[in-house]
Amino acid sequence: MIMEKPTSSRGVTMEKQQSFRGVMEKQQSFRGVMEKQQSFRGLMEKQKSFRGFMEKQKSFRIAMERQLSFGGSSERKKVKESPGKRGDSHLHLAARAGNLTRVKEIIEKCESSELQALLSKQNQEGETPLYVASENGHALVVSELLEHVDLQTASIKANNGYDPFHVATKQGHLEVLKELLRFFPNLVMTTDSSNSTALHTAAAQGHIDVVHLLLELTQTLLR
Repeated sequence: MIMEKPTSSRGVTMEKQQSFRGVMEKQQSFRGVMEKQQSFRGLMEKQKSFRGFMEKQKSFRIAMERQLSFGGSSERKKVKESPGKRGDSHLHLAARAGNLTRVKEIIEKCESSELQALLSKQNQEGETPLYVASENGHALVVSELLEHVDLQTASIKANNGYDPFHVATKQGHLEVLKELLRFFPNLVMTTDSSNSTALHTAAAQGHIDVVHLLLELTQTLLR
């Protein structure tokens, strides 16, 4: 008769524990694989998202380039035909902005007959380039323009009845007035559309320094 080897409860427990550990290790290994797969999926999604972002940027860039190209063409056409909303010429715009360099460039590129037409050109408000420069107090631009205009052009009135000299007086632009009077001293004796002299206008506006300048020049001319 063969006797079976007795199995201790401790041995059974140890085997079960080892088996349980094996199961746990397999589960952990499986979890590790799953986590790696999820991490890989996340990386792939990020790559797709990045590609989508780059494609959107590329599309946006292309759209902007087309818009700029169209806008640039449209802008060039506007400058050639009618640069300003008021019917300003390119010389009006440069003079209004006080851009002396641009004013000089425009003048240098013009033929003599073309230049005179440009200098006397009035916008929708009846303003010449000299007028807008005078109104905005750009003395250096005024001085440059005066080198190329005659008294008739310098005296062109806008729709409001003011010429460059009288609008500069109204605004109190002393340095502009000095330039205008340096070229055409007799402007001090002229009147606006309401028959007011520059002296009256300066006094009414309270421009004391302008009043002194005009009084001094008037006295000189009357001697």
